[in-house]
Amino acid sequence: MNARAILFAAALVPGIALAAEKSTQAATGARPDPIASPYTGNTTTVNKGDEKMSDARLASMLHRVNGMEIEAGQLASKHGATAGVKDFGKKLMADHKAADHKLLAAAKKDRIDIDSLAPADKAKLDIDMKKMDQVKTMKGAQFDQGFASVMFNGHDDVLNMLDKHEGDVQSPGLKSWIKDARPVLEHHKQTADKLRGETRAQAR
Repeated sequence: MNARAILFAAALVPGIALAAEKSTQAATGARPDPIASPYTGNTTTVNKGDEKMSDARLASMLHRVNGMEIEAGQLASKHGATAGVKDFGKKLMADHKAADHKLLAAAKKDRIDIDSLAPADKAKLDIDMKKMDQVKTMKGAQFDQGFASVMFNGHDDVLNMLDKHEGDVQSPGLKSWIKDARPVLEHHKQTADKLRGETRAQAR
C-alpha cells in the first residue's frame, strides 16, 4: 500500500467522530463548545451554562473506558507491526487493568453506582468502538498509524473530560483516583502521539 493510501486511511478514523458531532449540532442547533469533551453529553445545566457531571456517571464512563483500553491493548499487542506499538499495547493493558481495579474499589467504598452510564455517553462509546472496529481491519503500517491516532484522540478526550468535570467530583475516593490516573493518561497520550509521528515518517 502506498503512503498516500496509508495517510488517507488514518485520517478517516477520527473523522467518524467529527461527522457524528456535526450531525448532532445540525439536528439540535447547538453551538460547539471549544473545550467540551465528546464524553460529556447529556449533562445537567446549572448556573449560566455551566455543566455538572455526577460521580456515578463519571465513574461509569471511566470504568467503560478502562475496559475499552484493555481490549485495544490486547489488539495492539497481537497485531502491531512494530515493537513500539506492541509494547504500547501491553502497557495499556497493564495500566488500565490496575486503574480499573482501583476505580472499582473506590466506587465500592464510597457507594458509587458504577452502572450509571447515561444514554448519550453510551452513544459516544459506541462511536469509539466503531473507530476501533475500523482499525481492526487494517494491517501493517496502516494498523499502527490508525491505532496510534485513535489512542491519541481517545486519551485526549478523557483528559478533557476530567479537566471539565473534576471540580464536580464529591467522592474522596474518586478524587484520589483521578489524581493518580491523570499522569498515566498523559503518558499514554504522549506515547500515542510519538507513535503516530513515527508511523507518519515511515509512510513518507
